[in-house]
Amino acid sequence: MNKIINDIDNELYKINQEHDLKLFIQPYYGVVLAEKKKNTVIDLIAKSSVARKVAQINFQEVVFYEKTMEKEDDTVLANSINEAIENNEFVVYYQPKFNLVLNKFISSEALVRWDNPKNEDFFLLANLFLKLNRWE
Repeated sequence: MNKIINDIDNELYKINQEHDLKLFIQPYYGVVLAEKKKNTVIDLIAKSSVARKVAQINFQEVVFYEKTMEKEDDTVLANSINEAIENNEFVVYYQPKFNLVLNKFISSEALVRWDNPKNEDFFLLANLFLKLNRWE
């Protein structure tokens, strides 16, 4: 694994040098060990994302996923979502659906986006839905 990380770091350095970017790049890596048939790809991505966030917060280059990280991350996310609802940080956008054959609008869908003033980086899975009782 060290070789892979070194190869990635070297490639980032080369790109920086070749294009004279003068950027400081500090990658953080979240690693999860995959057990046969126990996790889906989405689960592995979510877990590695949690580990990467821990690495970034603690200024560690590489962090391996541990189950305790998930519970802490879920608690932070739940608290942040509740706070966001109280502070009206969710914004609704209506996206029209247009039928090209009929040449008319046939319906629309509502997209809810989180206008997060703290710029927190949460990884929300596709199967996570929030029940919004009312919208003003």
